Amino acid sequence: MRKFYHFISSLFITAAVLSCNTQRNIRLTGTNEENILTASEYLQTHPGNKKAIAQLKSNYEKAVANHQQKIKELSAAPDTGNYEMILGELSVLQDLSQRIKKLPEEALNTIAVNHYESQIMRFRDSAAKENYELALTYLSKENRDNDKKAYRYFLKADVFEPNYKDAKEKIKDVFERNIVTVVINPLFPKTSYDGVLVSEEFADAKKELVKDLGADLYKLEEGIPAKFYTSEEANEKNIKPDWVLDISLTEIKRNKPEVNTFNEMSRGVVPNADIKSLSPSDQVFASSSSTYITNSVKAEIQYTLRSNKTNEIIKQETVPSYYQWMTDNSGVAAIQQMQSSVSVVKTNNIVNVWPQKNNVMAGLFNGAYSDLVNKILYAVSW
Repeated sequence: MRKFYHFISSLFITAAVLSCNTQRNIRLTGTNEENILTASEYLQTHPGNKKAIAQLKSNYEKAVANHQQKIKELSAAPDTGNYEMILGELSVLQDLSQRIKKLPEEALNTIAVNHYESQIMRFRDSAAKENYELALTYLSKENRDNDKKAYRYFLKADVFEPNYKDAKEKIKDVFERNIVTVVINPLFPKTSYDGVLVSEEFADAKKELVKDLGADLYKLEEGIPAKFYTSEEANEKNIKPDWVLDISLTEIKRNKPEVNTFNEMSRGVVPNADIKSLSPSDQVFASSSSTYITNSVKAEIQYTLRSNKTNEIIKQETVPSYYQWMTDNSGVAAIQQMQSSVSVVKTNNIVNVWPQKNNVMAGLFNGAYSDLVNKILYAVSW
């Protein structure tokens, strides 16, 4: 009998433990969206956990209410740019609903899941229509700035609803009729460095710049309606530029050199001596000295994009640049023999070597090159 009661008691304890494990709380300390994710993952392995189901339901209802309120506020504002934000809110709600729909049926039956597919489609259609009509309005005003706005609104219409009406064709048409020809003048004209006029045109660097800007292959996909040529190419092909690009170096400053010296003592023997007959006095000590001088120059590279017809500046920016080099003065500085007068043999003098002026200019140009290319492309991009 005692064994029977012990068995029954064990069953109750086991059931209680299992009940506690099944209904134990889960930690939900994030946002409503984060809590929904955590609870959903937990319910995949604990489908009957009522506390997890209750917390999931509560967080889902709060999330829906919050996002719906944001949608209401955005819809009331008269800004077409709000379409992106409204669709963003709807997309979050749709993602949450899709996640909950994947739960076991026991959890799903207790939560009223909303559907947003039709609402998203309506908003996309409205956004595409409104952006398309705005694009047509700007297109009718016939100047480059308005064409640029029309181009962007046509792009938006096509993003909201792919292949909306003839948006793709109009994007291509308005883009191609606004392609500009840009000619790059000689680099660094009349640039003075340490009082010396640097006259070299850096022809190879200019050709490389034209190539990296896309040359005459304009980029519809990247929104860059521009063809680039060197001034030499333009003269050869008799090209009349729409815009001209000038690049110059300004604010050239030489920084104070940094000098670092390293000394090392080594011991040896008198050359050509009989090793067995050497005495301490025959030993010599050599002092090796290495001096490194780091020089640097900083400057600003300025590009100016201007109209060839009116000389009006379209865009002007500066890019900081920095160039450094090192002079190595290494060698044996002195030899000292024991028990004799000290004799110093100077094998090298500390010399600070400066590159040619044009090499410094090229170093400064290369230091700013990537930023310069990106800024120019951004200036001409749509």
